Amino acid sequence: MTWAASTLSAAIFWAKEPSEQPKIIEAFGEDQKLVAIKKVDKAKAGNAEVILLEREVQILKTIGHAYIIELLHVLETSSTMYLVQEKCDTHLGNYLNQQDDKKLPETQCQNIIRQAADALYYLHKKGIIHRDLKCENILVVRSPQSKFDIEIRITDFGLAVISGQEFQESTCGTPLYMAPEILLRHSYSLQCDIWSLGIISYRIMTGCFPFPNSVTEADLIERIKVANFDYTSSKFVSYSQKAIDLVQNMLKVDPATRIAAGEISKSAWVQGREDKDMPNVIDLMREFHAQESDED
Repeated sequence: MTWAASTLSAAIFWAKEPSEQPKIIEAFGEDQKLVAIKKVDKAKAGNAEVILLEREVQILKTIGHAYIIELLHVLETSSTMYLVQEKCDTHLGNYLNQQDDKKLPETQCQNIIRQAADALYYLHKKGIIHRDLKCENILVVRSPQSKFDIEIRITDFGLAVISGQEFQESTCGTPLYMAPEILLRHSYSLQCDIWSLGIISYRIMTGCFPFPNSVTEADLIERIKVANFDYTSSKFVSYSQKAIDLVQNMLKVDPATRIAAGEISKSAWVQGREDKDMPNVIDLMREFHAQESDED
């Protein structure tokens, strides 16, 4: 796959790829707009990848959100598919690698998690599970006013599925970001995306994953099964306890007790409020059962 920055003009659509001369692909629109082109050679990609690409196109055509990549056009010949999308500056993984200690200050992290949670809440209300949320699938748009002010775009919907309230069975995604229920080959739901966002949040706040990058799949599964991660203040340097608590709530092994996208969006830390979050139904039930046990 190749990405190329291009200019959309009234008469022609130019695409320039590395070490190639500009070539005219198609004519569109009346306004000038800088875009990105995802080019896929069907023969080289194979049937499986083409099917994923077609699924991505189908989903992107049905959604529209400020923090989700915008699909502008789809061009197709007998041998090649071109996805014309809004242009972003880099992906979150690269952006982190450019920062001191490969992590971000709390206010900037707050902004990224708010945007990601808003996008997931939108997708989950539509019954869409992304299933491959990771730093490399979150694109970054830098602000011309401030290097610390960025917007994100969730991208790469090739593994996404529209499931509604149904549970999924197929194993897919990137192991370092996979929820325990997927790694353990259990059925799973929308909440698998929240685990992935928790891993991303942990990485943004600490500069590393909650486990070694080079672990074997067997060791990774064992570590994730118990999720005994380091949440100490020495690991989350300069981060508030509210921020750490939110990450812990995203990385609950049991998806039934894991915080939901809407709860993240409305949480006190994400919204910058001083008050405490209201307990959810699961917390209230636990409290009720604990009181019953004390009375017995």
